[in-house]
Amino acid sequence: MKNILYLVIGLFLVSLSSAVLNFREPLIFNYKANIIIIYIVYLSIFIGSERSSIIGLILGLVLDVSVGRFFGLNGLLFFLLGLLYGTFKDKIFKDRVFAPIILLILAVMIDSFVMTLISNVNFNSLNLYQNGMRIIEIMVMNIFLGIIAYYPIKYIVNKIES
Repeated sequence: MKNILYLVIGLFLVSLSSAVLNFREPLIFNYKANIIIIYIVYLSIFIGSERSSIIGLILGLVLDVSVGRFFGLNGLLFFLLGLLYGTFKDKIFKDRVFAPIILLILAVMIDSFVMTLISNVNFNSLNLYQNGMRIIEIMVMNIFLGIIAYYPIKYIVNKIES
């Protein structure tokens, strides 16, 4: 039952991300924060790798079906994030936001790097400065939203788990 609740929350975030955030202009930079990565990273450090990896796979595949260019890429990425970060469940201090934000930064860097490489199949057009600035902008947006979302997600997970 708990997993279904996490999945329903994730599906709500996927629909919010694909229906609302994709059809409006970004506030600060040219890119939008990836609320699904934020949710998967935080969920995995709170509930562990087994459940978060399956939830990440399902949410990634739903996101790929709704807005993805490359089917299965987000599913694989979210599965691996849930699997990897779920191993940190008992190893990091979760009362403060610093350690989860560091994990979020690494996840966003991996996601941005993979998406940049796949989008620029022709490596002659790979502009390192432009793509580096893009990754930094995406990281700033995700860090900002990740700091705001950490304590509400922590509260929801604690309520569901208790």
